[in-house]
Amino acid sequence: MWNRFLFLTLTIVLLSEPAVADLKLVLHSEGNVTLNEYNMRCASGALLRSKVDCVVVVGEKSLQVFELHTDSLNVILNAEFDYTRITGGPRMPGFAVGDFDSNDRDEIILCLNNQLMRWEWDGNTFGLEQLDFPYYIVDCVAGEVFDDGRDYFITTSLVEPPAGSTKLRVNVSRLDSTGVDMVYDRTTDLSMMITTIIPPDHLVCVGDIDNDGQTEMVTSVAQSDVSPTRFRSYVWDADDLLFNLKDEFAFGDNLFLINLFNELSEGKFNGEFISVPIPQDAPAEIPRIILNSKDGLWKLEVSLMRTALIFLKPSLDLVTDNDAIEFNTFAKKVFYNYKKKTKIRVQRLAYVTERVTKISGDSPAQYIADKFCKDNYLKAPFNGTQSFELHSLKKYKFERFDLNSWVRLKSTNLLDKNRTPVFLVVNDINTFA
Repeated sequence: MWNRFLFLTLTIVLLSEPAVADLKLVLHSEGNVTLNEYNMRCASGALLRSKVDCVVVVGEKSLQVFELHTDSLNVILNAEFDYTRITGGPRMPGFAVGDFDSNDRDEIILCLNNQLMRWEWDGNTFGLEQLDFPYYIVDCVAGEVFDDGRDYFITTSLVEPPAGSTKLRVNVSRLDSTGVDMVYDRTTDLSMMITTIIPPDHLVCVGDIDNDGQTEMVTSVAQSDVSPTRFRSYVWDADDLLFNLKDEFAFGDNLFLINLFNELSEGKFNGEFISVPIPQDAPAEIPRIILNSKDGLWKLEVSLMRTALIFLKPSLDLVTDNDAIEFNTFAKKVFYNYKKKTKIRVQRLAYVTERVTKISGDSPAQYIADKFCKDNYLKAPFNGTQSFELHSLKKYKFERFDLNSWVRLKSTNLLDKNRTPVFLVVNDINTFA
């Protein structure tokens, strides 16, 4: 009689780039203006006068500038552009707003790979200038770096779009009469993985964020996890001319996830819950959150690598068809709503079943050896074997998915008092990475 342990595992990825859906700006004098792009970034600046008077909004294909008034906003620039991102880079081009040429009026820098688009108000309209940049830009922010009262635009970049994983350069630049004046250029420990799934390390801001009199550069850390986004701060060392790592921190959202899963669980996770306070550099496979049911049948584990929903019958109790139907129905509902409420992207799916049975007479290892190694020249070497394991892999397409199907046969022992020897069959169906 088989006992079946059922698992459903989702490996998910959090994207650190900002996303705003259906941003609507209500204008007092002109009615409603709707920005239809779903991914947008914004910044403010003194583009027309000596004080902050404009909001700049950049999407995947357009840039708009809104003039601020007491009771209205007026669109004063609407520019479209073609941007084919570097593989693995942000969905939107990097941009910065600041007084990069020290003429007491801010300008806009838009980074399109190795080209810069620069807009500056000339008193009547925004003049556009195109500038070359020596590298392929991944991200960009503005700030005062050298405590000299001047604005700089800080970029992360690649010498050329590579394959695989790579370190990013950090550049600090300003503008002069000849174009880009790069005053700092060095490879750092910031990195990106060249994939459409995992975002790169993002630049967040530059400034004295902890009020200690030092300029810090803050980045978010690329990761494929469900933990809070991690941030790093780098302090500018004027003596060594380096951005040195100062601190790493995160804004915890474990309580949010615990409450969310309890809301979605239909009362199943009514037992002990564990939120593990472990270091950020602990192995990614260690669960950070564990939820259980009182009867021990249900468990949910959240690690930096995956979210796993587990249904487990104790000892050698039979899992019925109704058990399997309940698990599948519940799993689909939980993960569908989990994805919807957290706006995550799912990188991989896996469905894993484990079935065990006791073997009469021979040990489970000898049972496998006798079944699969019957010829004389194979049988003798495996007489009296203590452990045996077989693996099989198939690859095939199912609808729009490319699937791996693993079957593993092995001898093992239950974690009971008697360490009961059993024959274990694992079936692991998962999507390609």
